[in-house]
Amino acid sequence: MDVHEDIHRASESYFDAEEFRRFLNSAIQNSRGVSFLLQKRKSRWSNFDEWYSKWQDEARANEVMRWGVQSRNRIVKEEDLHTLSVAEVTYYGPRLREGEDVVNVPPSFTVDDMINVYRDLIARDRPAGPGTIRVSRKWFDDQLPQHELIAALRELYAGVAHLIRVAHEQSGVEVCELGGFRRPCVDASTSDSPRCFPLAPPSASIDVTTGEIHDVAYGIIEMDEASAQRSRERYGDPIAFNNGVIDDVPARMAVSKIFLEKDDYAGSVLLFYRGNEVVRGIPLRIPANQPRELMFQHAVEMLGAMAFDGVMFASEMWITRLDPRTGKPKKRWANDLPEHNDFYDKDPVGGRDEALVVYGLSKDGRARTIAELYRKTSTGYEYRSFIDSDDPKDLPQMLTGPVSRAWATSKDSASK
Repeated sequence: MDVHEDIHRASESYFDAEEFRRFLNSAIQNSRGVSFLLQKRKSRWSNFDEWYSKWQDEARANEVMRWGVQSRNRIVKEEDLHTLSVAEVTYYGPRLREGEDVVNVPPSFTVDDMINVYRDLIARDRPAGPGTIRVSRKWFDDQLPQHELIAALRELYAGVAHLIRVAHEQSGVEVCELGGFRRPCVDASTSDSPRCFPLAPPSASIDVTTGEIHDVAYGIIEMDEASAQRSRERYGDPIAFNNGVIDDVPARMAVSKIFLEKDDYAGSVLLFYRGNEVVRGIPLRIPANQPRELMFQHAVEMLGAMAFDGVMFASEMWITRLDPRTGKPKKRWANDLPEHNDFYDKDPVGGRDEALVVYGLSKDGRARTIAELYRKTSTGYEYRSFIDSDDPKDLPQMLTGPVSRAWATSKDSASK
């Protein structure tokens, strides 16, 4: 609970260097104190070495947990951490990221301060656009430059919470009988990712054409038993996803078809994998007035420092048809349809087909794309296979860009 409270206080002190340092140091030391306490009382468990050694091996494979041990020793025996206060300024074109700059800023300098600077520049220079500037404020330690520090504390908390759950299981204890803090969410629960924690660093973006500012709103959807029962009644028993990100692509396509046939809408979701299992699912909404890659960047940042080695994206999409004579996209829908398009009704927009698509990408470079064109008839939905490919080039850059950058900066083996 001390670590939980420390993370809240560090987050609330994000723009106050001294207070942030104080609660950062406290969280690191308190996280280490849990393992010290268990080792001191190991005689209470006859099989302590067995389960504690397993947790130690998992912690050693996690770059943030290793950093936590080293940082605690550094704070107690040597000096404070060498932290850096930075702003990441990223420029996006209409759809994709086109450039980024990282600048050192005073700790008190907020996202709003920086956005106001760009708003004044936009008002003065009147850029032709289109484009978006995104500003994100972050703290880093020089010994862990790949992860923002609140994200690192969240990962430390997850490791400690996992250890406490194991100790509870070995003791036959379901819940600790401990009083909570004044903050209601700080109690004896041992969830890896309490929904009260900040899900990403402070950030906002500004449209360089209109000057419109877009704040980022993050949230967590929790499934309780009542909502799970309603879901089973409407969609049937859940389809299992436990074969890894690439082999699960066909199963996710089957789920998309179920949603489409029940709701006339399949929705968009990102699934993050560790090994063969899904460790996080994030519903994704892509506003028409913001770059698509930016929405994927926000979703990847929600994971913080949590390791993942696969990502899947399922959605609906429009697929533009090519003119067989020119090889270029058709601008209008013609009455004389080519023979291979006789399956489809005419699209009132012109030159597009509706499709369900599922992309899978693993950290080791494997990929899978399945896309099926569909139409609704008087008897239900009909489908036609459009793409079934294992070529990574078929995956969209709006997905591969943020994911590849996250993998490039991480030294973790994705084990925990």
